[in-house]
Amino acid sequence: MEKNMGEKDKQMRLTVAVVIAFVNFFINLGPLNIVLWLVMVVLMVTTLLGVCPAYTLLGKNTCGAGGKKDGCCGGGSCDTDEKPTEKE
Repeated sequence: MEKNMGEKDKQMRLTVAVVIAFVNFFINLGPLNIVLWLVMVVLMVTTLLGVCPAYTLLGKNTCGAGGKKDGCCGGGSCDTDEKPTEKE
């Protein structure tokens, strides 16, 4: 699958996942804890993979302008024809 999540998106998802983990650890919400753990796992997995299946279905890509600067796709592989430049 092609990566479709930018760095800001990954940081936001990771932050939300960590907050959910702390809430689950310190507050007993009963059955809601299971739902929150599942949401946390989905957020962590999509962050680590850099791919959001929902974004793929919606045709969304948060990699940034052509995968540059804070883009996601390692050397311009996100929706760009540019080839990565080699450093000397």
